[in-house]
Amino acid sequence: MYYQTDDLLGIEHMKQFIALFVAAIALVVLPTIAAADCPKGYVPCGEKNQLCCPGK
Repeated sequence: MYYQTDDLLGIEHMKQFIALFVAAIALVVLPTIAAADCPKGYVPCGEKNQLCCPGK
């Protein structure tokens, strides 16, 4: 019984770690993809980064 509880806790921790890891990757990758759609010197802006504005 003790081992089953320990395994379940380990699995839950791994799920949390994987979810955080995926979220961190998304935060890094998504802005890069959005920026690639804008001409050089422009940055994504507006609702859901659908518009491009001159870079600062």
